Amino acid sequence: MDTLLSGQLLFSALVTGSLYALVALGLNLVYGTMRMLNVAHGDLVMLGAYGAYSAFTLAGLSPLLAAPLVAAAGAAFGLALYRGLFRGLLAKVTPATAGKLEGNSLLLFFGLSILMQNIAALAFTPNSRAYAALDHVYRVGGVSMTANRLAVLLVAGGVCVAAAVFLSRHVAGLAMRAVIERREAAAVVG
Repeated sequence: MDTLLSGQLLFSALVTGSLYALVALGLNLVYGTMRMLNVAHGDLVMLGAYGAYSAFTLAGLSPLLAAPLVAAAGAAFGLALYRGLFRGLLAKVTPATAGKLEGNSLLLFFGLSILMQNIAALAFTPNSRAYAALDHVYRVGGVSMTANRLAVLLVAGGVCVAAAVFLSRHVAGLAMRAVIERREAAAVVG
């Protein structure tokens, strides 16, 4: 029972939970605002992980420096996908065909998922990879924490908190929430 209630397990759960929350936040924002089922979201996370790994091993960049660069590259990739594939799909949506959007987007994202998985398998091979960065161990009480897991907790948790503040306080965030909650009413008021 002591193992289940240990500080070490709590810290590990917080780190893992913060990563899951960050991934879920992106998935929910895409579905909520555009009503598109992005089953390729996990594949985009995988490409981000490979990108950060490559930036560290090939270019020698710190993971803390590589993360925003890879995030910016991922955002550019997402924008290119939107402009190339999804804008046309969204432009054809009328109130009568809105129900078909989810099904069509599911098929499109599923194909994109298969494509990204196979390109990644060709480019990176499916072998396990790891690196040693920020691996200094800190001990607080009976809990051992590595610097990289602390950084993950702080960055992922900070981004989730910043997104929550943005969505609840900023005009653009409130507009996004309005679209998610009542799409028709948001369209009426612009």
